[in-house]
Amino acid sequence: MVEDLKKACQSFPDVPVVLHSDLLKIGLTNKPTERLEICRDYEQALQEALKERALLIPTFNYDFCKTGVYDRLHSPSQVGALSDYFRLHYPQLRSFTPIFNFVILHKNESLSLKASHNVLGADSLFSTLHKQKGLVLFLGAPFSSNTFIHYVEECNHIGYRYLKKFSGNVVDADKKISISIDYRVRPQIEPMLGYDFSKLLQEAKEAKIVKECVVGHGTLLYFQAEMLFDFWSKKMEKDELYLLTADSKKQVQELSQVMGYPFILDMFEK
Repeated sequence: MVEDLKKACQSFPDVPVVLHSDLLKIGLTNKPTERLEICRDYEQALQEALKERALLIPTFNYDFCKTGVYDRLHSPSQVGALSDYFRLHYPQLRSFTPIFNFVILHKNESLSLKASHNVLGADSLFSTLHKQKGLVLFLGAPFSSNTFIHYVEECNHIGYRYLKKFSGNVVDADKKISISIDYRVRPQIEPMLGYDFSKLLQEAKEAKIVKECVVGHGTLLYFQAEMLFDFWSKKMEKDELYLLTADSKKQVQELSQVMGYPFILDMFEK
């Protein structure tokens, strides 16, 4: 695994790396003690492969949207066992942003733990990753877990999602910090708008932007953030709905004829 990770990263030296993971897809056991040992092994492999390079582990938790509370040290990661392992072992290295937070190992000066007020906007870690030409890896995790897609949408001011404000508190040990964030959400409709990830992955592979290799019993997908951002942005200049499935495109077009466009919160929520 170490050599495979090194090969994936060698063409992109000295840039930060984001790792999305799903160890269940590559043989993670359900036994807690063995699971802990496996997570430790993966941490050691990552540290050996990446050395002092900044490593961002998504520790996303979506409960803030319902509860208005994000506990930086204790809110569990909802995106996988390895992610929560890093959250448990490096709680002080977790960023303050509700919903889309990361544990950052080997943090450099440009990678801030401070809260972003637009969680997918210009002050977010997604933006820093883009500007620093960062590398995004998917170890066992499907391409459909690619949250970077929503940063691309935000920068292109898409109209089929709308900005919604969420207010609450970030809890940090004995401190409680009031915060208000903006998050561009999907309309509250059924069926929910969907993304054509099969097409998106295939076209990005054909353009040699997303690459793939075998790691252990699983697959490693990876791309440079700037390259995918530019590729998708050019596609969206011609077709704003490019990222969506054919059914979702039709759904947006039909709704816009009735309700207007771009969508705003008052159209769907009172």
